[in-house]
Amino acid sequence: MSVKKSIGWMAGAQFVYFALQLVSSVVLARLLTPYEVGIFAVAFAASGLISVIQSLGLNNYLIRERDLTAALSATIFSINFAVAFFLTLVIAAFGMVSASIFDEPAVRSVLLFLAVIPLIAALGFMPLAMLERDGNFKKVSLVKMLGTASGTIATLGFAFTGHSYMSFAYGQIIAASVSAAMAIAFAPHHASFRMGLENWRAVQRFSVNVLATTGVGRIAARLQDMTMGRLLGIEALGLFSRSGNIFSMLWDSVFLVICRIMFVDFAAGARAGVPIGPRYQHALGLFTALMWPAFLGLGVLSGPFVLLIYGAKWVSITMCLSILCMIGIFYTAIAMAWDLFIIADETGRQARFEIIRSIIGLAVFAGACFISIEAAATARLIDAIFAFFLYMPHILRITDSRLGDIMRIYGRSAVLAVAAVAPAFCVMTWYGWSPAAPLLVVIIAVVAGVGLWAMTLRLLSHPLFFEARSLLMRRYKAIKLI
Repeated sequence: MSVKKSIGWMAGAQFVYFALQLVSSVVLARLLTPYEVGIFAVAFAASGLISVIQSLGLNNYLIRERDLTAALSATIFSINFAVAFFLTLVIAAFGMVSASIFDEPAVRSVLLFLAVIPLIAALGFMPLAMLERDGNFKKVSLVKMLGTASGTIATLGFAFTGHSYMSFAYGQIIAASVSAAMAIAFAPHHASFRMGLENWRAVQRFSVNVLATTGVGRIAARLQDMTMGRLLGIEALGLFSRSGNIFSMLWDSVFLVICRIMFVDFAAGARAGVPIGPRYQHALGLFTALMWPAFLGLGVLSGPFVLLIYGAKWVSITMCLSILCMIGIFYTAIAMAWDLFIIADETGRQARFEIIRSIIGLAVFAGACFISIEAAATARLIDAIFAFFLYMPHILRITDSRLGDIMRIYGRSAVLAVAAVAPAFCVMTWYGWSPAAPLLVVIIAVVAGVGLWAMTLRLLSHPLFFEARSLLMRRYKAIKLI
C-alpha cells in the first residue's frame, strides 16, 4: 500500500478516533467530577509506571529487521508474552497494596482490572506488528477503529449506569480485547504462538536500548502524575489530566499516526538504501504546516473551547491547556526524532539523551508541583524546549540536512500559523481573553483563520497545498466515474 493510501486510511481511522474521544470526553466531563477522573489518572499512572518494562520496541524491531526468520519471530513473541505475563502479576500485586500508598482505596479496584490488559494485548501483538511491517494500514486502521469504538461505547455505557471511575477501567479492557481479537482475525497467518529464544541476544540488545530510551521517559511521565497527585491532590491531577487529554487527542489523532506511517516508509527505504534526507524535509514541512496552526489556534481559543465542550467546572484548566499546546509546537519541530534514531541504529545514544532529559524534567516538574498545575505545565514546556535543542543537531546529522533548510521550513510554517490564528487572537484580545467570548464570533474567527491559512498555503506555493489539491482532484475524478 502506498504512503498516500496509508495516510488516507489512517486519517479516516483517526477521524473516527478523534470524534469518539471528543464525544466521550465531553459526556464524561459532564457525568464525572475532577476527583473521579483523578482516581483513574492515579491508577493509570501507577500501572503505566509498572508497564514501562513493556516498552521494548519489539514491533519496531519487526518492522526494521531485514531478515525476519521464523526463529526470530518466535523469539520476539516469547519475550513479549513473558513480559506481559510478568506485568499482569506485578500490577495485580501492586494493586493489593495501593490503597495505603495513595491513601485512596478506590485506586486498588481500578488497578486490579487494569492488570489483565498487558496479557490481552500480547495475544494480538504479532499479527498487528506484522500488518504494519507489510504496510497494510487499511487493516491496522480497522483494528484501531473497532477497538476504540467498542472501548468508548463501553466506557460511556458504564458511566451512564453509575460505575463512576471504574467505567474507564472496564472500557480499557474491552478496547484491548476487541483490538487483539480483530488483529488475529485480520492476520491469522501471523498469529503464531510458537515459543523460542534462539535469537534472544540480538533482541535483548535492541530492547534494552529502546527500553532505556522510551521507558525512562514513560517512567518520568508516570512519576510526574503520581507526584502531582500527592503534592497538589487528586482533584488537581484530574484537572491536569483532562487538559493533557485534550492535547493528546490532537497529538495522537493527527501527528503520531502520520509519523507511524512515515516510520514504516522510512524503514523500508533504509532497508533499500534510499537516502532519508529529502523525504524527511518534505514530511517535516507538511507536519509543521498542519500542526503549528492547530496547536497555536487551540492555545489561543482554549477558554471558549473548554467552556463550550466541558462546562464551567473545567474552566480552570484553560491556561494549563494553552501552555501544553506550546509543547506541541516544539515537539512537532523535531518530528520523528525518536524514529530516526531507531532507523539509524543509534538507540544507545538516544537512551543516554532520554535519561538526562528524564532526570532534569522530573526534578523541575516536582518543584513546580509545589506551586500550581500551571507551573507544572510550564515545567513540561521547559522540557520540550530542552528536547528541541538536544535533538536538533542529530536530526540534521542523521538526515544529512542543513540547518538553513530546516529554518526555511520553520519560517514558512510560522507564517501559516500566524495567518491562521490572527482572527482568533484579535477576537480574544477584544473580549479580554474571556472564556465566555460570544460563540458565533469565535466560530467566524475560526472560519476566517482557516481561509487565511489556505490562501497563505497557495501564496507560498507550499507542498501541502499541492498535496491537498492532488488529493481533491483524485477524489473528484473518482466521484465522476461513479
